[in-house]
Amino acid sequence: MWLRRKTRHQPYGILPTDVAYPGHDGARDTIAVGLGLGGPVWKPFLDSEQSNSVGVTARAMNDPMESRQTSSNSGTTLRSNGMVVPEGFPVAGYEHVYDIVMRRHSGHAHCEHLAGAWNAIPYRYQAARDAGVAFAESVTAHGAAPQADIRYRQERSLFDYYSAGFSVFECTCYGLYAIGSFLRPDIFLLATARDQQRVSPTSTRDAFNRAFPADSICTIFATLFADRAYQEWREVRNVLTHRTSPGRRMYVSIGTDEELPTEWKLNNAPLDASLPAKGGADLARLLALLLDGAATFAASHLDPPQHSP
Repeated sequence: MWLRRKTRHQPYGILPTDVAYPGHDGARDTIAVGLGLGGPVWKPFLDSEQSNSVGVTARAMNDPMESRQTSSNSGTTLRSNGMVVPEGFPVAGYEHVYDIVMRRHSGHAHCEHLAGAWNAIPYRYQAARDAGVAFAESVTAHGAAPQADIRYRQERSLFDYYSAGFSVFECTCYGLYAIGSFLRPDIFLLATARDQQRVSPTSTRDAFNRAFPADSICTIFATLFADRAYQEWREVRNVLTHRTSPGRRMYVSIGTDEELPTEWKLNNAPLDASLPAKGGADLARLLALLLDGAATFAASHLDPPQHSP
């Protein structure tokens, strides 16, 4: 355990104390003591407008009835698998792609790959939402520094949330890759198990850039990969899956009534109900971007308009 004073260039009056657990420094919890020196001691993760919208979303996530009342898509049953999709799911683009493929290409040898990927998209989306709700409920009830068994359940929820959430992108890209294989099987390879294993968001982007360099879907991929939220989803999922369970930075205020939220050492995000609320909004936004692009591509290449003679 150690104690040191922050400089003027660091947050006001914070004295962090690391609690050393087995593992590297990033896995340690930090307790930071605020001395009440005046001025702001913590810069919110979101600005006030975003914070207000996150609060509404967080309440909706924790109250199924409020979620149903605030979502235009709540209660929509998907034609692909009969699932009733949760708030924010981009139904229009999803259904448009499915309808075109089933109407025009249901007999294609690779249609099963598309159908399986399209099944997985709402399943993973719902799984991410469920894990986010579980984390929000736990951290609201018990705080972000609870006893060990509750802490484990929070960590499990975070793992499930980011794993399922990024899987939404992977499944969507696999479905797009299958669509590409309808048109250019020489570039979109799915014949063997090894071919299928190699499919990823990156390989899907690269294949479309090769096969359809002038198509708007390439711009969609460029926008997705450049988006900071997508990059964070990918990085956090990869860290949690392949590397560590990061520690938490906890604050204790002395001489002030301001309560500072516990932060996650992985990305310095506050570990409260705003984390899954904001992430869920980003997930819905980016999935809509991908599915709208997929629908446009499918309409142009798989279902071209019929011209009268």
